[in-house]
Amino acid sequence: MEYAEARYGKPWLAAELDRLGIPYDLESSEYFEYKAEKTYFRFRAGGKSEDLVVTDGDELVEAKDIVSMIDKGNNLAAIRRWCQDRLDQIAPLTPPLEEITETDYLEWTTVKAQVWQNNLQRLVNGEKVASLYEPAEAPILSDDGAAYQYNGKAGLCFFGEIPFGRIVRGDTLDAADNEFQSAQFMLLEAGRQVGAFLDLDSAMANDADVFELAIAIKGRLDSLVGGAV
Repeated sequence: MEYAEARYGKPWLAAELDRLGIPYDLESSEYFEYKAEKTYFRFRAGGKSEDLVVTDGDELVEAKDIVSMIDKGNNLAAIRRWCQDRLDQIAPLTPPLEEITETDYLEWTTVKAQVWQNNLQRLVNGEKVASLYEPAEAPILSDDGAAYQYNGKAGLCFFGEIPFGRIVRGDTLDAADNEFQSAQFMLLEAGRQVGAFLDLDSAMANDADVFELAIAIKGRLDSLVGGAV
């Protein structure tokens, strides 16, 4: 790919795949002062998408960071967890390309179109919409378990701060959504918080114990933002 065919370092074809939501893996070689990179792009539940850029050398840990953790009294197991967490954050996005089917993609485009229609209706109703193409996000709340109306549904919202240096990935949120059918997990505040919305109608329709379910969701949320040393 010639330099003139790329914009801001991204080939025009990759930018077009981004726009269409078509998943891909991309590798670029070292070029002058720019390091080699690997880019992964996947569509996610709810009409969302996720990309991850891994630069050559991201897997390396500086010696001063290890010394600092030792000085703070961290044992070998804690240091290993910290190193593994860094590796997990730059691991290739899942699922692998060969496991993504045309049916998966068509289902995602259907949801994406519904997101656009919902946001357009919100604009017509006089509501503020950050982007027509992104699902509406619940606002950041000051109290866990606060009651809130989200996308016309009544429920409870929980949130957790993401520590500096930690990344919560879209596939991890998808896994949490699958674990709790009555809840939706989402990134807030430009990726610095994770929120969880518990749909009370859905929970009661499934004869769930709302109190125990709320505790379990809060615990899952804490595990998503935890793990940093």
